Amino acid sequence: MRRWLPMMLVLVACGGDQVGLFADMQWQVRCPRDLAGCSRNGEPADVFAGASEPGVNISCLVQESGATRFIRFDVSQGGQRLAIDGLAVPVAGGPVQGTGCSVTVVDDSVTYNGRCGSSPVSVEQPCRVSAVNFITEPTGVGDEGEFGPELKLDLQCGGAAGSGVTSASDPMRFRRDVYRTREGTTPATIRLINCPGL
Repeated sequence: MRRWLPMMLVLVACGGDQVGLFADMQWQVRCPRDLAGCSRNGEPADVFAGASEPGVNISCLVQESGATRFIRFDVSQGGQRLAIDGLAVPVAGGPVQGTGCSVTVVDDSVTYNGRCGSSPVSVEQPCRVSAVNFITEPTGVGDEGEFGPELKLDLQCGGAAGSGVTSASDPMRFRRDVYRTREGTTPATIRLINCPGL
């Protein structure tokens, strides 16, 4: 993710050493290579902000039950939105469990949806969630864990023939991939600090 210096600048500007609920996320909605007629990628989304900042909406909840943590979050800035619901993983982090995980992405006023899991991307499961990690203490790597407990994960939607998040209004025409901003086929990066329940 980002280096620690930008976070320190945010803290200095706010006059404190706590960031509250904070999102550090980069993603981009793109045209699949196998979809004819799609000529414009979405605008790169780059959220690096706290929940109290104007123009940004952040919600996040982690609930623990037995050996499983259930996660949902919703982050929007401007006309772009990325949300995951029903994500279940082991308490210590790891692969997605069950079949209830879903992704919602909004770009250019179009809402796209798709199932998510740990398996390779397919038409049936167009989004892959990987590297789910909970950080509860400072790790000494950049600013990880310095400002509160963290949830980190990677997200990729599309990339396999016929796969991608789709719009219910016209799933054949409105099918898209989701990757990290401007970085080839690198998964989108998601980092949420101080989610309730962590």
